[in-house]
Amino acid sequence: MRYGYCLRAEDFLPGENGASVAAKLKDSGYEYFETALVTLAYMPEDKFEQLLSAVKKEKTGIEALNIFFPGDIKLTGGKTDNCKVSEYLDIALSRALRVGAKIIVFGSAGARSVPEGFPHQKAFEQLIGYLRLVSDKAKGLKIAIEPLNKKETNIINTVKEGYELVKKVNRQNIMLLADYYHMAVDNDPLESISKYGDKICHIHAADPDGRMLPTKMKDEYALFFEQLKKINYNGRISFECGYKDLLADAKKAIDIFKAIEKK
Repeated sequence: MRYGYCLRAEDFLPGENGASVAAKLKDSGYEYFETALVTLAYMPEDKFEQLLSAVKKEKTGIEALNIFFPGDIKLTGGKTDNCKVSEYLDIALSRALRVGAKIIVFGSAGARSVPEGFPHQKAFEQLIGYLRLVSDKAKGLKIAIEPLNKKETNIINTVKEGYELVKKVNRQNIMLLADYYHMAVDNDPLESISKYGDKICHIHAADPDGRMLPTKMKDEYALFFEQLKKINYNGRISFECGYKDLLADAKKAIDIFKAIEKK
């Protein structure tokens, strides 16, 4: 498996000591990075070029992107705007390809959450339509639907629900993500990973206690890896979480997960 970390765009730029945060994490064993697509999409062209140059120079590959849509672009409810969505996709997907991304995570709680009183089935159908539009425009990219816990959104909360959405969209490049943190918070059974693993293309992880980098071994992590091994998962795992001391905690986290993986 390959381990990455979710960083802010500015973490790819050189710091006071020359090297960027991303470069320092690379030295700790991180093989790729993930950052917010919305940030890249709205970044002035000169700033984006500066980021591209830094990533190329330090070989800190941005292989995955999260935060697909901004919260003010609604994908469900009575105030959706097809033209606005399409225009945003053209800009965002162009930037995604230019930065070299392979996967875009579709979490975007603010964009997809269903307004109060709006029929959930209709909202589900709206998501199907928009994801088909994304599929048509996102040539060369995989889109990973991310189930989010119920405190963050009121639609697609479990791996099973994410799988059902993937099946309904029925496009090759629309796939599924399993996030250990969200699964743990909502008691979504880990067995869902092996049950719906044929559509899983990306993994997020964090210690559920505070959504932090995992710095201590826990039995639950081994159970998580058991499920990943059942589907022969050998892809990317991104830590999407906070920390107390980034470099120290990031090294502990990758060491813990690699030790479990080898068992």
